[in-house]
Amino acid sequence: MDTELALKIIEGLEQCTSEDVTTIADALRVLAEHSFESRKGVSTRGVAGAPDWLGYEMALWKLSERIRLWLKPKRKLKGTKNPLFDVMESIVLDSRFGKGRQDFVLVMGEYASPSYGPSLAKLVTDVDVMGHAIKAVTKLGVSGLSAQVNEVSNTSKTGWVRAAARKYLEKFS
Repeated sequence: MDTELALKIIEGLEQCTSEDVTTIADALRVLAEHSFESRKGVSTRGVAGAPDWLGYEMALWKLSERIRLWLKPKRKLKGTKNPLFDVMESIVLDSRFGKGRQDFVLVMGEYASPSYGPSLAKLVTDVDVMGHAIKAVTKLGVSGLSAQVNEVSNTSKTGWVRAAARKYLEKFS
């Protein structure tokens, strides 16, 4: 699939059905790589100490939001293992994509099968996505991460990340 077709598919998600999940997955894979290769400059300057966002990170975030909105009414896909979540898994595990992975992690926590939990568990100490990963593994019911999450709770300077860690620890400790 080329970039132009992938973009048309994502732009036309509203017309896609649950049966189009493989096509959407292929489009997402193509656009994630294209965004990484073509948008490396700063897109948004960080405010009040927040980090800058690079162009590909912002592009990935926008892609994830389009997919989140498409998935929301697709009850048939919730809690499943499928090609779209497989592509999301490869994106979230690829540190090249930096902060652009954040929303994909949350989307997986909300909609993917618990079988993706071990992959998301690998991210609880990844500085770009740790809070998002803790939220996702909490929703998916992934236990056994108390030591890592406790460390995040004690060291993170970000309030909402510490709060997510405490919620995890309350649920699984």
